[in-house]
Amino acid sequence: MNCTSLIEINLGFNRLEGDISMLNFSKLGQLSKLDLSENHFTGPFPMGLYCCKSLKAIRLSDNDIEGQIQPQILSLKSLLFLLLTGIRLTNITRAMDILQHSKSLYSCHWECNWQPIQTLHYLPPTIELRGNNLSGIIPIEIGQLQLLQYLHLGSNNFSGNIPEQISHLQNLQFLDVSMNHLSREIPGSLASLRFLSYFNVSSNNLEGPIPKSTQL
Repeated sequence: MNCTSLIEINLGFNRLEGDISMLNFSKLGQLSKLDLSENHFTGPFPMGLYCCKSLKAIRLSDNDIEGQIQPQILSLKSLLFLLLTGIRLTNITRAMDILQHSKSLYSCHWECNWQPIQTLHYLPPTIELRGNNLSGIIPIEIGQLQLLQYLHLGSNNFSGNIPEQISHLQNLQFLDVSMNHLSREIPGSLASLRFLSYFNVSSNNLEGPIPKSTQL
């Protein structure tokens, strides 16, 4: 934490442990990429990261980290990627409300492949929050993220219905809400999604017809 000239920290896929909130990231003003995924870190989401104004990418996935996304994340004006699969986030509705105001964030979570910083701009606008044990309803605020192309909310504990507001995402190409507790019918309005190429609603309690359209 005293190496104030660090630009990149990549310690992922090890067996490191400890309370991540004890690390004082606030001194790392030049840090642009942080990858601590696939370790055994515990504790709340580190608030000190909000002081790293040069951050472009954060990957903390598959640790035992918990907590909420705070409004201070909007101070990271260069942040492109936020990768948080497999940690214990709470209050997803509030998180969506905060992240929709980010002017730079291109992808809130990506798959296991970690792309080099120089190739980040080739990846589609993404939200992936699979495997986070999230509960409650899928927030309707997702429908306000107009540029979204990839939405993966699978392997959580969401209940209720698939929100009609997803049909507002006219650029959406990938939709996965599988392995939740969703019920009722698949919204017929999803038939208006013109670019959808992947659609997975398996392992839920849905009923009724599958909407029919060019894509479905």
